[in-house]
Amino acid sequence: MHYYFQLYASKIDIFIFGLKDDNTKAILSIVFSDYPIIKALLLAVIFSIFCFYFNIKILSLKLETIKVKLVFFILLNILLIYAYIVALRGHFTYNALRASSYVFSTIKAFNEISINPLMAFSWAYKEYKNQQEFKSVDIKQLNQLEEKLFPMFDTTLTHQNHVKNHIYINIMESFGLNLTEFSTENTNLLGNLKKHFEQDIIFTRFLSSAQYHRKF
Repeated sequence: MHYYFQLYASKIDIFIFGLKDDNTKAILSIVFSDYPIIKALLLAVIFSIFCFYFNIKILSLKLETIKVKLVFFILLNILLIYAYIVALRGHFTYNALRASSYVFSTIKAFNEISINPLMAFSWAYKEYKNQQEFKSVDIKQLNQLEEKLFPMFDTTLTHQNHVKNHIYINIMESFGLNLTEFSTENTNLLGNLKKHFEQDIIFTRFLSSAQYHRKF
């Protein structure tokens, strides 16, 4: 989980399926060269053996038997199960089992790493599965929708006041703007786009649809 955050600056998310969908061999070569995967696996195995041995020792202890009434024993177990569930997810009236709820610190790493990896993988799998279910749009339905609303595809008519050369570039997600931060005089990550970032009009503040939905 720690190394995944180092690589993607996030908890386990949909990008984990890039191992399957992208160049698997290349990704694995990068992972094994940059991170001590073999050492981590060996330490995990050794720690698991220690926990197994320690658990056997605890179970083999001969403790004094405590006799309680059956009703009291059942009530204690119900209370223990309730306390365990509350500790895991919060009170039943609070919908805590969602990714947006795990924000308790101003430090992003704490918020991301605190999430159970199995739960994070479950959320990522649901998102990945939903992306596979996109259906193609029926052109007839699209035409009917255009009649009710407005044209989906249209071409701007030329006008004398329009600038002759007007090119619009939309850089998606977090790919583009960070390049300006990491660029130096010796390393130009923007390439031919550098002069446009310096001379043209750039909008850097956007609000994603998911954040807009949660906010309002």
